Amino acid sequence: SNYAAKTSWGVTGNINGSYAEGSIQVQALAQVGSTMYVGGNFTGVKQGENGSEIASRGLAAFDVNTGDWTGQTFDFNNQVKDLVELPSGKLLAVGDCTKVNGETRVGTVLIDPATGQIDPSWNLQVRNGNGGRVSVKSAKVIDGRIYLAGAFTHLSGNGVSSVYARNAGRLD
Repeated sequence: SNYAAKTSWGVTGNINGSYAEGSIQVQALAQVGSTMYVGGNFTGVKQGENGSEIASRGLAAFDVNTGDWTGQTFDFNNQVKDLVELPSGKLLAVGDCTKVNGETRVGTVLIDPATGQIDPSWNLQVRNGNGGRVSVKSAKVIDGRIYLAGAFTHLSGNGVSSVYARNAGRLD
């Protein structure tokens, strides 16, 4: 668009090979401090039109003041659908993933923005009891509670056994 602001960095590529609706490159934005996190269906970041792609699959971090890539890299095996900053200052990423940075993380993962690493204290298990694929499409924080929506049937973790949560759930 002629009305879009020029940026020095952007995202590129396609994780899942689909260009259908619901598989666009950028699907979520969340600012934590001075970092803007971008989530979606991409394989890397690139400086300018002619820059080389640097691998950062599904999630990328940019400085809000300069637009420059921060250097943090991520490796989601499928697209990120939504991002939300939690009251703790951590970043919750949700989507179609089953692995993040080599670790099994189905549908959700908590990122420590200070390090860019997975927060091991988050052990939410999201599953689909009918054998279908898990897809967490949306996350919101309201009054200190986390609300999740998508294609799943059960939630468990953090001392809670499996709870029926067909397509939506609330976490304390």
